Amino acid sequence: MAMNTLDTVPVGDHPTQETRLTGRPVGLTRLERDAWFERGYLGPYTLMSPEEMAEIRTQIDTDIFIGEATRPARDRNHDRHLDHSAVWKLCSHPALVERVVGLIGPDLILWRTNFQMKEGGEPGVPWHQDGAYFGLQPCVLVSAWIAIDEATIENGCLQVIPGSHHRRLPHSTDPNRDTFNQAIDPASIDVTTAVSFIMKPGEFILFNEFTAHGSPPNSTVKRRLGLTPRITVPFVRVPLGPSGQPRPVSLLRGKDYTGENNIVKPPSI
Repeated sequence: MAMNTLDTVPVGDHPTQETRLTGRPVGLTRLERDAWFERGYLGPYTLMSPEEMAEIRTQIDTDIFIGEATRPARDRNHDRHLDHSAVWKLCSHPALVERVVGLIGPDLILWRTNFQMKEGGEPGVPWHQDGAYFGLQPCVLVSAWIAIDEATIENGCLQVIPGSHHRRLPHSTDPNRDTFNQAIDPASIDVTTAVSFIMKPGEFILFNEFTAHGSPPNSTVKRRLGLTPRITVPFVRVPLGPSGQPRPVSLLRGKDYTGENNIVKPPSI
């Protein structure tokens, strides 16, 4: 049987000519874009070294997870790109941004960010598709998952189902579910094809708005922390914020050619 070209394409770091000339990875190869459309994900890529991430992790832990320990987790863990310079630095890193340009174009809106915290002993997250409930109109979205801590199978790393973005799968909603109230019936997907993303601190992946993903339990005593920037384009209408007012968003790259977004200035780095 002939081998699919995509079976051998390096969907992680690649030494493009621009990388060699500038030291900064820019854009995607044609094979990477083909792999994105077929599989619904790309990576892992390198955002920064584990040593660089260690400095940022210390800043985030000190300012947010220790400094704001009494703040409700829902407020503490969401949209911190709006007010915390280290979070903005991760989301706006060229290694991430320029690859997203290769998928959805040069004008990018950072719509939301979420810390993905899983303490030792916490349960897994069921399979789900972000596009099923995010409410973007139309649903044009690239999500990243940046490893702040090391991510392993044992501590509950991100998993995806390749090709699952080609179907819109029904979700059940259960507000009493321990970790996540949206879930796909596992019988509707082939979980044996799941890809586990074992990542060092400072690595990241990109995935489609309808790529089914989840994570196993954290069977260790150590925390697993990641950050997920949610990136869209200016013509997409994002849902209103919790107050019913236009949600503040950040211009990640290019310009807001519609003038309809509530663009706020990012924190200073």
